[in-house]
Amino acid sequence: SQTIQYDNTVKPKDKEKSVKLDFSKVKFSNVGIYRYEVSEKNDAISGIQYDSKTWVVDVYVVNEDNKFTPKYIVSKETTDSNKKPIVFNNELKTTSLTIKKEVTGNSGDKTSGFNFTLLLKENTQFEKGQKVKATIKKSGAKEESVEVTIGTKYDFTLKDSEELVLDKLPIGITYQVDETDKNKEQYKTSAKITEDSKKAKDYTLDTEKITDTTADIITVTNNRDLTIPTGVVGTLAPFVALSIVAIGGVLYITKRKKA
Repeated sequence: SQTIQYDNTVKPKDKEKSVKLDFSKVKFSNVGIYRYEVSEKNDAISGIQYDSKTWVVDVYVVNEDNKFTPKYIVSKETTDSNKKPIVFNNELKTTSLTIKKEVTGNSGDKTSGFNFTLLLKENTQFEKGQKVKATIKKSGAKEESVEVTIGTKYDFTLKDSEELVLDKLPIGITYQVDETDKNKEQYKTSAKITEDSKKAKDYTLDTEKITDTTADIITVTNNRDLTIPTGVVGTLAPFVALSIVAIGGVLYITKRKKA
């Protein structure tokens, strides 16, 4: 009996991995039954839960043309006597990222859209071109389902109180969020990040952040406060007062007629 590890790199997209063992290059010393225990190698990749299952593999070696050749291979789980193919189940752990827009100030336009970019960066585990599903939640409208491609900037627009949500974002991927309209048209742009409902802290737009088990919420605020000249306020005041008197007079006359 021998114990071996099947060294097969698992990527996050490989939720279920079927394993085929090749004994054609193994040199056997004689005919007989050779038993192996097969387990999955844990590469400790962030966001992947590895399968701890162990399989028993019996290799039946026969003599063919004066060569010791593996003829039959039988596999089964150590906890199950039934024969079946070797399968390792790998669970991909995910987290979430929410990008919110907030417009404030006495001259902030809550009806205007602001342009954003989101970049999910490829690495050894997350290949360029893979898709991640997302949802744009708009004010007074149905949710819009979209896809963000890893390795390509995704452009989107948000108004006040709208948000982009990636609720199944892989753990261990790097992202960058930027607002291309920041600090334009007399707005002052700032951003905060909240991790797992903790206290919000400053986030510098377009900087890298690696996902972990905590959910990230990035709120981007555009504030615009414009000073109204004092002379304008003084000029408008009499007209406001006259309007109130006129309205009051109309209401008074109407009541007298009904009486």
